[in-house]
Amino acid sequence: MKNFEFKNLLDGGFLVKKSFLSFLPAILLGVVLIVVYIGNRYYIETTLKKMDNMQLEINALQKKYSDQKGAYQKTTQMLEIDNKLQAQGVKVSKEKIKQTILY
Repeated sequence: MKNFEFKNLLDGGFLVKKSFLSFLPAILLGVVLIVVYIGNRYYIETTLKKMDNMQLEINALQKKYSDQKGAYQKTTQMLEIDNKLQAQGVKVSKEKIKQTILY
């Protein structure tokens, strides 16, 4: 390390020495792994953002479904049907129909 000068670092002389060239494949592998890691991290973050947005959309759709289901059940109740039919002048019989089972 005594021979190492700052001038060597600035003019790039250390790049042509045999010791540096022997480490070049390992350095290139490290750079490739770093690029793959960064790309993977970016992909994961975008996927997680999409999943969060979809979860919010699912929650909104579930609430909308339950509201619509409740409204549908309310309108299909017999009392509601009777009221709508009476408003139109149709009379609904309150008697039970006797069922006959034939064998």
